[in-house]
Amino acid sequence: MEFRAFYRMLVGLLAVSLSCNFINQNPPATAGNSTAGPTLHPAPTSLPAIDVENLDQLERLHAYGNVFAQLFGVSSLPDLNRVAYSRDGRYVALGGCTEYFNGGDSGRLYCGRSDDPTDDESAKSFTLIVDAATEELIASLPDNEPDTTVTDLAFTHDGSKLFITLYHPDRSELAVWDMAAQQVESELWEDLGYPAIDLSADDHWLALDNGFPDESNGKIEVFDLTNDAVIAELPGGFWAPQFSTDGRKLAAAPPDKFSIYDTGTWTLASSIGPPCKRCYVALSPDLALLATSDANQQHAPVLIWDIASGQQLQSLSAGENDPSFLYFTPDGSMLWDFMVLDLAVWDTANWQLVQRQDPLGPIIPIEQGSGPPRAVHFAGDGRTFLLLTELDIYLVGVRE
Repeated sequence: MEFRAFYRMLVGLLAVSLSCNFINQNPPATAGNSTAGPTLHPAPTSLPAIDVENLDQLERLHAYGNVFAQLFGVSSLPDLNRVAYSRDGRYVALGGCTEYFNGGDSGRLYCGRSDDPTDDESAKSFTLIVDAATEELIASLPDNEPDTTVTDLAFTHDGSKLFITLYHPDRSELAVWDMAAQQVESELWEDLGYPAIDLSADDHWLALDNGFPDESNGKIEVFDLTNDAVIAELPGGFWAPQFSTDGRKLAAAPPDKFSIYDTGTWTLASSIGPPCKRCYVALSPDLALLATSDANQQHAPVLIWDIASGQQLQSLSAGENDPSFLYFTPDGSMLWDFMVLDLAVWDTANWQLVQRQDPLGPIIPIEQGSGPPRAVHFAGDGRTFLLLTELDIYLVGVRE
């Protein structure tokens, strides 16, 4: 594809201006060399798991904004595009730009305002790895090339490796960072696109969506990580791939639908089309349910759909604020509806509203002025989660 057409396509994707856009719950950021070896602090394993009974006991355990103040000399968060939380609860990975990642008025998809990579005034990309328990910087991975953005980050489930997808104007790539060696172990993939990734629960498979939202170019490649080989190619392009918690299914999003594949045969098991042109969406951890909310409709209800049958199961009343994103908790017990100024929590066993939080409410204990939440990442034991807001990032759990 000619680059200008590809660039316009990507800008259109991020601007959510295509005919059927799924609004991704996680915004984008890059990699290079490290500074120090990792310190292995244990996760807070004695904390209780987060459920509908203890939501009012959630507290902020850590905030990582001071890391950026020390590195960049700023008191507020730079443009943080991607975050990852290792499932063992030890590490937080942060990727972004020292300024607005589109480069001010340039409209670019990568860090930097200038065509000159030596321009000191240009925004710089970064990827950092932080000890989740102490907030100490473990590694700073400097930009390996000018004009780069990290589009996704994902730890293996034991925290031993970090997968990083990088966008450049002329190519994109998937790199593997070895936590013990503190260096890039390998590069698994290189091509065009704005890639997003997911790992299966046993780290056996990695699925990479190249981010092309057209039928001829959008695809997902599935890697067998035991031999770094591509074992399946599936239609995709619109949404980060998602494995079910048991690893038996993979969700993909080619144009106009969500497709669920059987990972035993890599054949299509079911599919469903979204009910709106611009939808906030969330898939349940078992990939049985789809939650949607119409981004073009004020106070739109949250609709729950059975993916196998295509039937609407529930319509949940809207809040007073516009939605920001929808999120199923990893055990599937709750659906969180994040809005600009509040949060609604539903119990998925009976679809009853558990709590609704106003800006000063107890559910998500963040600082006033932090801006709306943008992403949530739970540890594997369900005891803590990483919360990215517009202006800061927090570790949240039930204090001992």
